[in-house]
Amino acid sequence: MTKDVVIPGLGSSDESKEVRILHSLKEKTRTCKKAKPSSEVETNKVNVEIESPVDGLLRVINA
Repeated sequence: MTKDVVIPGLGSSDESKEVRILHSLKEKTRTCKKAKPSSEVETNKVNVEIESPVDGLLRVINA
């Protein structure tokens, strides 16, 4: 079963419509642990680490 990682709303306003993945903290085919950082993203205002929603295997990075 696959699980999409959805980037949460970032910042106090909804101005930041564009989000860029700075880098993945895990390589493809590596194990991710729930609530542990899996990637780092940026908007025009903030850089944030995104946590894995479940334990599992990172299969693909779409950006």
